[in-house]
Amino acid sequence: MLAPTGPRTPLLRALTAGLALSGALTACGGTGDDGGDAGSPGGTPSADCAVEAGVPAPEELTQRLDLGESVTWSVASGRTGSVNASGVATGSSTADLLPTVQAAADAAGWEVFSLDDEGFEAELLARDDAGELLGVNLRDGACPGQVLVAVSVTDYAGLS
Repeated sequence: MLAPTGPRTPLLRALTAGLALSGALTACGGTGDDGGDAGSPGGTPSADCAVEAGVPAPEELTQRLDLGESVTWSVASGRTGSVNASGVATGSSTADLLPTVQAAADAAGWEVFSLDDEGFEAELLARDDAGELLGVNLRDGACPGQVLVAVSVTDYAGLS
């Protein structure tokens, strides 16, 4: 059996962890079998959709992809050569947030080599000249106006 190799392995692990978190966050406001109505009657979000105060975005992240105040980060971790963060953008949708992510990636000098945009979910993969890889996953949450965000930056030159 061949083991996965190459630069995508840590990124896939990070994105998988982000997706696992987003799956847990997607449950806010109701279950999958409640007809998809995560808010209370009248279209306003229920108390279950409230986003708790987040953690500060790690400097290692904002130096490489600055999303400003767009995302309330709930989990952020960094170590030599990588940083991973996930959180929630409120008052938005994947379609609205994706151009912000693309502009932030362009401003930071990332070269996007893969963009999969399905409207309700998007994945952006980019690289830079220094051997770093950026992965951003966006997904509309179950709560109205919330987007689940997972970001991973990995410096492969620094890991070897």
